[in-house]
Amino acid sequence: MQKKKEHLKLVKDKPVQKKRGKKILRSLLIFAIFITLLLLLREGELYFRITDINVVGACQLIEENLVKASGIKKGNSIFLIRENKVFERMTSEYPVVKDIEICRTLPGSIVIKVLERKPVGYIMTADGFWMIDREAVCFSNSGEPFEGLPLITGIEGRMVVPGFPIICPARRELLKSFFAAEIREDWLEIVQLDLTDSYNLVLHTAEGLEIWLGNTGNLEQKLKLVKESLLHLPEDAEARLDVRSGNRLVVSKRENLEEMEVDQ
Repeated sequence: MQKKKEHLKLVKDKPVQKKRGKKILRSLLIFAIFITLLLLLREGELYFRITDINVVGACQLIEENLVKASGIKKGNSIFLIRENKVFERMTSEYPVVKDIEICRTLPGSIVIKVLERKPVGYIMTADGFWMIDREAVCFSNSGEPFEGLPLITGIEGRMVVPGFPIICPARRELLKSFFAAEIREDWLEIVQLDLTDSYNLVLHTAEGLEIWLGNTGNLEQKLKLVKESLLHLPEDAEARLDVRSGNRLVVSKRENLEEMEVDQ
């Protein structure tokens, strides 16, 4: 009876031993695959190292300075670059940088495509003169006024933070709306944009005209009214054009304060 029990025990142990053997083989196989992957990654990392860095699209900045600001260095792995981190570093150092794109060419070439901000005016503060773009972002400082760009007044120094839109919602939206509907023809030379009243954008032209545009509503229509009214004014006339209503233009001649209206 005892021999029979021992025989049954031996029969039951054989499948258990087989299962243990399979587990050991499986573990060894997984370990071998893991080691192989580590070796491949190591060899790949050594092979895909950055050897060449170039910058395209930069007009206002020096390529060498941009590469330094990016934090990308030769010898780094081409796969470990984080575009958002590079963007943060470059825009923090140079607010003129609006956007970037990183292009990789294996095994080790990097091209940084830079999109710079384009100035449409400038602001005067105690720190100097600041360029501003269509998004009302101040990005570049100078000790001298910028020729060929209109001066934007009515914005205090505390509203200017390099790389950010001006800190005044009403003035910011007024500027953005104006630049979005900006005059695309050479029929009006603007030398100053006055934002002293945050709800009334006043334009001053090289011809001596003062144009009251009011708030952001119907700016394109208002500019169209201004253009049509210029046909009825003498070239050397100094006058105030009031189009704040949006559908009517009132002309006040400075010489005799007479008023005329042009309806649309």
